[in-house]
Amino acid sequence: EGASALLEWFESMENTFINSECPAELRVRHAASVLQKRALTWWNGEKRTRGVEPALAMPWEEFKTILTAKFCPRNEMKKLEAEFLVLKQDSGNNAPYNTRFHELGLLIPHMITPVSR
Repeated sequence: EGASALLEWFESMENTFINSECPAELRVRHAASVLQKRALTWWNGEKRTRGVEPALAMPWEEFKTILTAKFCPRNEMKKLEAEFLVLKQDSGNNAPYNTRFHELGLLIPHMITPVSR
């Protein structure tokens, strides 16, 4: 469903981890258990390639990185970068601007890191 949907899924999973007190070593296992459709097919391939236990034992940040690489194609990332460069507040309402700024910052962190950027 695109980069924004993936970001929302990451945030949802991270909230679930907090609320369920999920230990770091079980986060990928838990997150993978809710994958569906194309993502589930991709994950099953990853488990075959890496081995089930090594795949499930990978750190959450690595899992997020490989999911992003797979499901946020470079052309979509370029569109997000272009959107970020022209992002501006069009009205007196800060909330939509701030929300989108933070979403884009999470999806394309190289655009805001280091802070001097």
